[in-house]
Amino acid sequence: MSDLVTMQVIRYALEQVADEMGYTLVRTGRSTIITEIKDISCVVTDAKGQTVAQAHHTPSLLAGFEILYSTVETSIGSGIQVPPPLDSSAAVFSQESALREEM
Repeated sequence: MSDLVTMQVIRYALEQVADEMGYTLVRTGRSTIITEIKDISCVVTDAKGQTVAQAHHTPSLLAGFEILYSTVETSIGSGIQVPPPLDSSAAVFSQESALREEM
């Protein structure tokens, strides 16, 4: 029974990640289609591009995502590399130093 509970906890956590991606996109978007109509889709995938969790915004837009991912992987090559997480303090510091150099 605990395996089923753990699975559901992970499932809803991943769905929450996808929802938060959508909320961030709506909050920071510049297009009225995104900010007012909220015509967006967000998805969390595994390393093979298969959908693990999707947001509750407009899931119908995700119908061809796995096909697109496999096409991109075929044209670029196997093993699409994801960059490591960015240290936000280092990014702010580098932006501040770049602004100082411009002055």
